[in-house]
Amino acid sequence: MRHSLHRLVTDAKCFYLVYFAIIWVLVMLSIILTTSIAYPDISGDTILKVLGSGTLPAVIAYAAVVVMGKLRRKPVEAAIKTYSKEERDA
Repeated sequence: MRHSLHRLVTDAKCFYLVYFAIIWVLVMLSIILTTSIAYPDISGDTILKVLGSGTLPAVIAYAAVVVMGKLRRKPVEAAIKTYSKEERDA
């Protein structure tokens, strides 16, 4: 069994979707918190617009990652050379 980080995007879609969503939420919260400190009189409507405008690049980036994962269907095992015990100990 392979670790989740060594799987292809197609093998662990749910893992990568959750991982990507968490990172996106943290980035957007960081932007909103920084903006609210720099501009204390910012309105809630403006904050919602910033959150909404941050969603589109996140969706595009996730779609690009999925497409790249489908284009690169080379398994990880093909890139790893394995040695027998005798070869390893020699």
